[in-house]
Amino acid sequence: MKITYLTHFFPPEVGSSQSRVWEMCQRLFWSGNEVNVITTFPHFPLGRIFDGYKNRLRSKELLEELNVYRTWTFAAANKGFAFRMLDHLAFCASSLFAVPCVRGTEALIVDMPPLFLSGTARVMARP
Repeated sequence: MKITYLTHFFPPEVGSSQSRVWEMCQRLFWSGNEVNVITTFPHFPLGRIFDGYKNRLRSKELLEELNVYRTWTFAAANKGFAFRMLDHLAFCASSLFAVPCVRGTEALIVDMPPLFLSGTARVMARP
């Protein structure tokens, strides 16, 4: 089965959400599935893009056995409501640029927050 996992938080960021998503994706792959991840460039919690990454419209990397598509975001520190909302909204919009890369997805898993990803998922789920 071809599975796409849509998430704002993903390694190399560190945290419980990132670890949970990583473990889930690996287990799905080990169960014989093709797993694609759509996420943003790592920047949490400091609000600056990690070394080795560049905040571009779209990028693909192979992280162990997972196809990871990273899309642009307004990298904001985990401080203040307005900047965090801009960060979340930017990713929700830019993640649509990765949709052509995962055509043929049979199952879509969405990790929220941000709640706005439900709109992105709705667009992605359309035939």
